[in-house]
Amino acid sequence: MNPYSEDLRKKIVKALQRGMPRKIEAARTFGVGVSSLKRYVATYREGRSLAPSKRTGSKPKLDEGARRLLEVDLKELLYLPPSAAPPDLKPIEEVFANVKVVLRRAKARTREALIEAIGRSLDTPRASAMLRASSSIAGTALRLI
Repeated sequence: MNPYSEDLRKKIVKALQRGMPRKIEAARTFGVGVSSLKRYVATYREGRSLAPSKRTGSKPKLDEGARRLLEVDLKELLYLPPSAAPPDLKPIEEVFANVKVVLRRAKARTREALIEAIGRSLDTPRASAMLRASSSIAGTALRLI
């Protein structure tokens, strides 16, 4: 539930100051609880602001500078989907599954690091053997680099 506005709180206090006979009537008139009404009056008498306080546990707001920095960082990061490939893979699928494993281990998150890690993953003996297994597979993989 959202807190009552400062304007409503001021109207409640003014109504009671002008002589509204009972607090229960004021609470019904303004649609607030009696305990809230008493709290607003006590706050006013103490000289504190009637503005609602910030909710506890609310998320901190980002200023524009922090938001821009976060957006730039997110654009630079590249995320790889997890591979849950079945055991009976075609040769090209097995090559790419191995490439993804090497890329995850390398934790490459920028474009340059990703390209370097792809090159290293294709230089492994297992990937080389599978790429040699079929010239069409090798051609496809080499075109991707």
